[in-house]
Amino acid sequence: MKYAALIFTLAMTSVPVFAQTSTNADKFTGLEIEEHFRKLEGLYSQETPSPIDIAEYKAQYTANDFVMQTVMRSNLGNKVIENTQNRQEFLLDAEKMVSGDKTLFNALLEYNITDITYDADHTLAEVSYKQNFNTQVISKTTDKKMKSRSLQAVSDCHELFRLQSGQLKSYKVECQTDVQYGKEKDVK
Repeated sequence: MKYAALIFTLAMTSVPVFAQTSTNADKFTGLEIEEHFRKLEGLYSQETPSPIDIAEYKAQYTANDFVMQTVMRSNLGNKVIENTQNRQEFLLDAEKMVSGDKTLFNALLEYNITDITYDADHTLAEVSYKQNFNTQVISKTTDKKMKSRSLQAVSDCHELFRLQSGQLKSYKVECQTDVQYGKEKDVK
């Protein structure tokens, strides 16, 4: 359960890049979405991802009326957790990552865009994608001990994007996520 917020946060970060088109700043060229996902992969796929950079990017790409809905299944307690977050709750989870209670190591995030559908005037895009995230998570327990465990999360998501003044903004994300945790170990 203590890792659920991390997974919701990861699933949520699969959102937009702020690219300006050369002809019309409020119509998609298609490159904005690809650039967004490559940026997210770069932010997360590091020996030690920067939670500050991730939190700042999340604040930039989410619309004020952003909503994320996640259904997560995990091998910890064989539970299904359904969660809905607004923008404020989503950004609060990002701030918790910055607080240092959980640290990611040897992270790898990959996206595979499976479909993009635009509205008639190319100002709205619905993107379907698969997200694969692997990492080691080190966290503090209530008694201040450090524990480590591997985490693999595979998500099927649908996300709604709109360009606003040339910036890609995410409005709604729906994800189905399967999480596999490794055995928890003491960190010395």
